[in-house]
Amino acid sequence: MKDPARTLAARQARAQRIEPLLILGFPPEWASSWTPGSAGQRPWLHQPDLKAWAAYVENVVRRYRDIVQCWEIWNEPDSPAFWEPAPDPVRYGALLKTAFVAAKRGNPRAIVVMPGVAGSGPRPDFLDALLQKGYGRWCDAISIHHYSPLAPETELARRLRHIKELCSAAHLARPIWITELSRSVQTPHGVTERVQASLLARSCIVALSEGPVEKILWFRLNDPGADPFDLEDGYGLCRDDLSPRAAFFAFRTLAVLLGRARSLGAAAPGRGIEVRTFRSAGERLAAIWSRTGPQWVGVQAHKARIQTTDLMGNSVLQSASEGTLLLRVDDAPTFVRYLPDEVRWIGALLTVSGRIDAQEGRILIEARVTNPYRTSIECPVTVRIGIDQTAEAHGTLTVKPGATKQTRLTLPLPRDDGPIHLQCKAQMRGRTIDAACELARP
Repeated sequence: MKDPARTLAARQARAQRIEPLLILGFPPEWASSWTPGSAGQRPWLHQPDLKAWAAYVENVVRRYRDIVQCWEIWNEPDSPAFWEPAPDPVRYGALLKTAFVAAKRGNPRAIVVMPGVAGSGPRPDFLDALLQKGYGRWCDAISIHHYSPLAPETELARRLRHIKELCSAAHLARPIWITELSRSVQTPHGVTERVQASLLARSCIVALSEGPVEKILWFRLNDPGADPFDLEDGYGLCRDDLSPRAAFFAFRTLAVLLGRARSLGAAAPGRGIEVRTFRSAGERLAAIWSRTGPQWVGVQAHKARIQTTDLMGNSVLQSASEGTLLLRVDDAPTFVRYLPDEVRWIGALLTVSGRIDAQEGRILIEARVTNPYRTSIECPVTVRIGIDQTAEAHGTLTVKPGATKQTRLTLPLPRDDGPIHLQCKAQMRGRTIDAACELARP
């Protein structure tokens, strides 16, 4: 008998070393606890008859045991979009326990994942209740979905730490799987394709560094359509015609560099600067990015040349004066490769700030330089307003190793309206580094 299309797809995936994860759930009306008088009008979203459910799970897992090992029990049971009449951790827990026992009968090597929670909606405590009631032992991994618009360094990290705390309180050792992670690029609530790639990378790096995250799945490979106003048509790594977005290349870079990585720790060498270090495929490497706009950092790695790889997978071998690399970072993570055990990160090598003195018609400016080298430097500094103004202010700083020094400069206040954009440049061992800030008029 010819394989059904999706069975064939699972076989093809396994042939390419892709492990399918399939969802079990959604009973037909005859096997549902729904009755015509029940609240909710979708029988397939009600708890199944547990006897019929057990038979279904056991037989499906047994039938496909040669091509599918991983099974997720239901989809987002904490959301009324997928569980009626209302999300109920106790009823879901009974369904989970039944499925776990049945799946292991069908295939003792099966991996049972639960509960694929959205983490939003009327039951944000859904997973808490499941674990507190002891249902965590009826799974091999805990799965979550993450679509939050908040920064992953705060929101995703918070969720993962909370799950670790719940597991610790329940004396439960289970890995975490993020079985849906995504941001759409479509309007009006989406992000740009560049930001999508950046958020993908930052989310994956944060998740892998927080641990014990074992798997991360992006939703989805390609868009089902091309409607620019439909969020569902903007989640893909590829567009509907399979042309790749930046997120595709970012995901590939992460898979190559961090596919089997072990977290070694984190650092925060400056305001908004994130560093996560890993051991992966025999090398020590770090991902670094800035959450507060472009910044320059110093990497003291005691090597004459240091390799970096950007999010698109492009690698460059850069010279490092006195073993220190000057690196410009922004919201898209950069990987610093083949690092020794001892590395020092020096953040915010150049900052600029200012204050408008409207009465005197001038701008009072402060530029601060941090020396990342092991010897003193002479550092010329230039500040100007925007790119169309000709007025400039100049200063020179002598900065000792590892020290920070500031210079105060003034510029005339432009007569035109609007915010003031200060642009600062400094020369550091033959390299030009830059910083900027915006001042609101009083």
